[in-house]
Amino acid sequence: MSEQLREYSVPEAARLLRISERAVRDKLERGTLPGRKEGRFWRALLSPDEATATAGRVDGSAAAIEVEVIERPSRPALTDIEQAVERIGQRYVGDIETFYTRISAELTARYQVELAAKDETIAAQRQTILTQERVILEQRAAITAKTSELEI
Repeated sequence: MSEQLREYSVPEAARLLRISERAVRDKLERGTLPGRKEGRFWRALLSPDEATATAGRVDGSAAAIEVEVIERPSRPALTDIEQAVERIGQRYVGDIETFYTRISAELTARYQVELAAKDETIAAQRQTILTQERVILEQRAAITAKTSELEI
């Protein structure tokens, strides 16, 4: 008995093997089902025995099915695209919120450090002013005392 292989489209092979089209593609991609790729489309290679043995009718009798279906590339539904866009948008919003929170915390910490340094500088300058005012008062007192001595 000669094993001559015949080419079938993915939908044909799925019907003949009684498995889903996705399962046929997976088997073709893994190499567990013989086949070849024509551009973007797979062609399954099945022997006539495989095709007729698994293509039973509803009543269970074996019969070959001759079907010519052209596989079209699957396109995602509009709702799938909208849901994907929504998920990506939510992820980006979450990322931006996280980034904003982190930047706000870093800036707040930085400004607190800078404000503390400014407060220290102001306190040191006030202390310097108080010291200088005391020196001035002491010098005025000394001058007043000398002036009083000279007038006497």
